[in-house]
Amino acid sequence: MRYRIGAMHIGQILDTAFEVFRDHHKSLLAIAAMVFGPYLILYFGSAFSGVWPVFKAMAAYRTGAWDQYSAYSKVYNVGFYAFILLYMVFSTFVGGALALATAGLYLNDPVSMSISIRFMLKRWWPLFKTFLIMLPLSILSNVSMLIVQMSFDVFGKNVPYSGLVFIATMIVGVTIALVMSFILGKLYLVFNVVMLEELSGWRAIRRSMSLMKGSWGKGIILYLFNFVLVLVFVGVKQFIQSDHLLFTIDIVINIVVDIFFVIASVILYFSTRSKRENFDIEYMAQYATA
Repeated sequence: MRYRIGAMHIGQILDTAFEVFRDHHKSLLAIAAMVFGPYLILYFGSAFSGVWPVFKAMAAYRTGAWDQYSAYSKVYNVGFYAFILLYMVFSTFVGGALALATAGLYLNDPVSMSISIRFMLKRWWPLFKTFLIMLPLSILSNVSMLIVQMSFDVFGKNVPYSGLVFIATMIVGVTIALVMSFILGKLYLVFNVVMLEELSGWRAIRRSMSLMKGSWGKGIILYLFNFVLVLVFVGVKQFIQSDHLLFTIDIVINIVVDIFFVIASVILYFSTRSKRENFDIEYMAQYATA
C-alpha cells in the first residue's frame, strides 16, 4: 500500500491529500482540464473577444472611472453570475470524475482518465440531480466568498467610506461562511457518495450525514480551510496589476484548489468509512489475499 488507509485526524487527511496530489497531479489536472474544457473555451473566448466586457469593467473599476464602469456593469454582471453558475455545474462533474480517479489512485487500483470521465458521464443525472438539491447551499457558500472578495476590492480604492465598507462586508461574509461550514460540514461527502456508492439525491445526503457522525469537525475544518486558502489568494491577487493575468490566474487557482479539496474529501470519505464501518480492516484483508 502506498498511502495510509484508516481513520485519520485532519492533519493526516491533509498530508495524504497532498501526497496524492503531488504524486498524480498531471493525471488529475488532465481530467479537470478535459471536463472543464467547454467551460474554459466559453469563459476565455467571451472575455478575450470582448463579447463579455470583463476587461473594460475591470479597468474602469481599477481607475475609479465609475461612469464607464456603470456603462459596462449590466452586461458584465450578467456574464459574471452566469459563469459562477456554470462553474458550479462543471465543478460538480469535474469532482465526480476526480472522485473516481482519486479513489483508484488512493486504493492502489488506478483507473484511466477516459474511464473516470466515461463513468462520470454515465452518472451525470444522479450528479446533476444532487447538485440541484444542494444548489441553494452552494449559492450561499459562493455568496459568502463574493462578499469577502468585495471587501478586498473596495479596500484602499476610491470608494466612499471604503474602510467601513471593508469591515462591514468582511463581517457579513465571514459570518455566512461560518454558518455554511456547520451545514456543509455534514454534507462534505455527498458527491463522493454519488460516485462511489451510486446513490443520489436525498439518499446521498442522508448517507453523507450518517458517515460524518463523529467526523463533523473534520468537514467544518476542510470547508473553512478551503475558504481561508481562497481568501489568501484573493489578497495576493490585489498586487497583480495586469487585468488579463489576474483574470487567468483567478480561474487557474480556483481549479487547482478545487482539485486538492476533492482529493481531501475522498480521503475523508475512506477515513469515515474506516472509523464507522471498518473499511480499512476489510481492505487490508482483501489486499493481503490478492
